[in-house]
Amino acid sequence: MSILIDTIRIAGFRGIKNLEVSLSRIIVLIGPNNAGKTSLIKALQLSLGDYSRYLSEEDFYISPDERRVNEIIVDVRIVPADANGDRVAKFDMEWLTEFGDKIQSEANGNQFVAIRTRSEQNVTKGGFDTNRTTLEIWPPFETWTIIKVKGTKLGSRLQSLPLVSMEAQRDIHQDLRDRSSFIGKILARGC
Repeated sequence: MSILIDTIRIAGFRGIKNLEVSLSRIIVLIGPNNAGKTSLIKALQLSLGDYSRYLSEEDFYISPDERRVNEIIVDVRIVPADANGDRVAKFDMEWLTEFGDKIQSEANGNQFVAIRTRSEQNVTKGGFDTNRTTLEIWPPFETWTIIKVKGTKLGSRLQSLPLVSMEAQRDIHQDLRDRSSFIGKILARGC
């Protein structure tokens, strides 16, 4: 059985004030420059990868009245999925073993793992502090950044969830036709 990051929430990151995106098994981001495609990918890297090493002041959202936010919050929800990427109720034994007590259940019995990543400037030491916790609930989007949510601190990012992202492709027409290219191989798998 597979798993799926079915939802990502981002607040205070780059040009994103507050956003929730539902994700599917394969995602292709297409849009004009400055639409937020790279910001979405970098937010995933902050949550599940090593982007915290590269975090800078410019990554913190600046409001229209020129105020910079104090923290970045990225939540991801991981759910069990079947081979087609459709959500199923329970994680299989492999993921139960991997996630352990990080797994939570909704009222209907559907299981999930929710990870919250918070980054803020460390004025004492300089640089930025990034902390990851698992959440006990998946709060409603309307209150997700302000509601107090119990969580358990993660020592580090989850090694079982390697994040592989592709750099932006400015002209992918050739890659789409070439079955031996990375994109061609993905498309050939029937995605």
